[in-house]
Amino acid sequence: MSFSVLSLLLLNAMCKLGSALTPPSFVILLADDLGFGDLQSYGHPVTSETPALERLANGGLRFTDFYSSSPVCSPSRAALLTGRYQTRSGVYPGVFYPGSRGGLPLNETTIAEVLKPLGYATAIVGKWHLGVGPNRMYLPIQQGFDHYVGVPYSHDQGPCSNLTCFPPDIKCFGTCDTGMVTVPLMNDDAIERQPVSFPDLEKTYGDFAAEFISTCAGRNRPFFLYYASHHTHYPQYAGKDATGRSRRGPFGDALVEFDGTVGNIIRALKDGGIHKNTFVFFTSDNGPSLMRMSRGGNAGLLKCGKGTTYEGGVRVPAIAYWPGRIKPGVTHKMASTLDILPTITSLAGAKLPRVHLDGFDMSNILFRHGPSKRKAMFYYPMDPSEEIGLFAVRLGKYKAHYYTCGSILSDTTPDQDCHSTSSLKQHDPPLLFDLEADPSENYNLAMSEDPEYKAVLHKIQKVKAQFEESMVFAEAQVGKGVDPSLEPCCIPKCTPKPACFIPYLLDDREVLLTKTLRNFLEKTISASGEESSEELQSSGSTPRGQSSQSVDTSLSSLRTDVHRRKLTSSSVAFSSTTSVYFMVSYAKDSSSCQSAPCRPINSWPPSRLVKTSGVGGPSSMSSNCPGNKEAFVPLILLLCTSSFSASGSDMGELASSMELQCLDQKKVMVNARVLRHVVSGRDARTRTTSINTRFCFRV
Repeated sequence: MSFSVLSLLLLNAMCKLGSALTPPSFVILLADDLGFGDLQSYGHPVTSETPALERLANGGLRFTDFYSSSPVCSPSRAALLTGRYQTRSGVYPGVFYPGSRGGLPLNETTIAEVLKPLGYATAIVGKWHLGVGPNRMYLPIQQGFDHYVGVPYSHDQGPCSNLTCFPPDIKCFGTCDTGMVTVPLMNDDAIERQPVSFPDLEKTYGDFAAEFISTCAGRNRPFFLYYASHHTHYPQYAGKDATGRSRRGPFGDALVEFDGTVGNIIRALKDGGIHKNTFVFFTSDNGPSLMRMSRGGNAGLLKCGKGTTYEGGVRVPAIAYWPGRIKPGVTHKMASTLDILPTITSLAGAKLPRVHLDGFDMSNILFRHGPSKRKAMFYYPMDPSEEIGLFAVRLGKYKAHYYTCGSILSDTTPDQDCHSTSSLKQHDPPLLFDLEADPSENYNLAMSEDPEYKAVLHKIQKVKAQFEESMVFAEAQVGKGVDPSLEPCCIPKCTPKPACFIPYLLDDREVLLTKTLRNFLEKTISASGEESSEELQSSGSTPRGQSSQSVDTSLSSLRTDVHRRKLTSSSVAFSSTTSVYFMVSYAKDSSSCQSAPCRPINSWPPSRLVKTSGVGGPSSMSSNCPGNKEAFVPLILLLCTSSFSASGSDMGELASSMELQCLDQKKVMVNARVLRHVVSGRDARTRTTSINTRFCFRV
C-alpha cells in the first residue's frame, strides 16, 4: 500500500473520529395548532404541498402515539422546554397574554439552560408564549437563550383586522384581539418592529435561522435552535412565495410556508456540513382549532381537537430525523414532548436538572426501535385544578377518562362531546377505550362485564393514584392576571386603548369603580335593594327612580365583600382568578323577572368554573328563575355593559344565552375557559344581532 493511500485512509479515520467527538447539535421544529391529520404522511389526501416535511417523514422515524402535555399553547410549550408537566411549573390555567404578570418561572430549567454549560449556542425563532412580564423578565434571553427573534406570544393576541396577512393586500381573517397593543417583533428583549408585517415574518425567521446555523457551523460550535412557528394558528398568513399555492386555501398556504422554512433549515444544515451530526425533531404544540373549521386544521380519525383531553386535543404528529443515526420507519411506541429534554440531555452528555422530571429518554426508541420507557400518559385540561386532578390516563393501549369536558376551541364538529356546551362530566366508572382498536374513542369498554376490563381499570387507577401523589401544583402563573401596562410597546405608555378596555382596578384596600361601572350599577340596583329589571340600551341612558344613596350602599357592600375575601388581584377586568361576584338571574324574555322562565345559569359560565373559582359558588343551577333566582356570576361579565348581543348558531348554547358585544378580545376573561375562548372565536363572518336583554340583579 502506497504512503499516499495510507495517509488518505488515516485522514479519513481521523475525520470520522473528530466528527464522533463533536457534540451533536439540536433543532426543534414546532408547529402551532397542527392536527394529527394535517400532513400527507399522517393520512391527509392533499399531497405534494409539504415536500420538506415529507422528506423528514420518509428519512426519519415517524411517531403514531406522540403526545403534547396540554391541549393549549403556553402549558404545552412549558412542558416541552422543561420536561415537566405544566402543573409543576405553574403555567396554567389557559395561556399567557401580552400583559400577563406571570411567566415561565425563572427557577425552571429549560433545554437551553441544560446545554449552555457545555458551550452550546442557543436561539429561538418565532412564538415564545411563556410570558413577557415586568421589565420583560420572562423573555427567552432570561431563560437560557442567547438570541431571540419573534413574537413573544400568539400572533392573534393583538388587533389584526387592518393588517395584511397575504400579499398583495389581503387583510387578516377576523379581528383578533382588538383591545391590545399591535403585535411586536422582538429582537432579544428589544422591539424591532410594531406592528409586525405578517407577509414578511416567515422570511425573517428563515433568514435568521439559516444565518445562526451557518455561523455555528463555521465556528464548529454545537447549537440548539428552537423554531417555534406561528403556522398554522389562526389567523393564517403567508408571504408571496406561498400565497395561493395550496388547494386547502389560507390554511394550506400557511402550511406551505412553514414547510418552506423547514426545508431552508435542513438545507442550511447540509450547507454547513453538519446535517449528519444534528438531531432534528418536529412536532406540534397541541391539536387543531376545530372551531375555525377548514381554517383550523384536522385531527384525522381522532376525537375532538384543541382545548379537550380527547385524543385529537393532545395527540400530535412527530418525526425524529438524524441521517445515519436514526433508521427511517414508523414507531407505535408512546412518547411525549415531555421526553424531549431528557433525550437531548442524554445525547449531549449534559446533566439532568435536579428536579422532578416527567419525561423519559427516548434513545431506545430512536436508535433501536425498542420499547419506550414511558408506560403512561397523564391528561390535564387547559385549566387544571388540584380539586379535580387528572382528566384521563393512558396506560399501554388503554385510556380511561375520569372527567370529560368540551371546548369552544373544538366547536363546529358534528360530535357534540367536543363542544363548549358539553360541560364538565365526571365518570364513575371511568370511560375506557382501547386506543389501538378504537383511536376515535367511540366504544366504551367499561360498559362490558368482561373482568379483563375491570382489571385494566384497577391498574390504571393505581397508576393514577401514584402519579397524583407525586404531583405538587405550583403557583398558577397565568392566574396572576394581567396588567395592560406590561404589554410590550415601542412607545412608552402606548395609546390609545379601546374604550371597552378601560381597566377596573382592585387593590388590597378597595375597589376603584369607574364611572361606567357606577352607571351600570345605577341601572340595575333599585333604591330599595330588591330585585329590579331595566332594559339595557346601548344608549346608556340613566334609569328612572335611582338614588345615589342606594348605589353608594351597594358599592360599599361590594367593597366589604372584597375585603372579606381578601383579594389581592390588581386587575378585576383582566384577571382569570378574580373572586368579585354578583348574585344574578337571567330572564329569557322581556317579561318580569319574577315570572319569566330563566335560561340555565350554568351555561355561562359552566357551574364548574363557579365551583372551582374559590368563591364557594353553587355546583349546579336550576333552570327555573322562581325556584332558584340567584347564582354567582363573575363581575367581569358586567364590566362592558352598554349593550348585549346574541350571535349566530355557531356559538351554540352560549350564543342563545348571552354575549357582551365588547367581549371581542381574549383579554376579557372568565376564569380560564369558556368566555375567553368564545371571544377568540369572533370573526368577521359571525352573524350578530343586537337585542335588548333583561337581567335581574341583587347585590
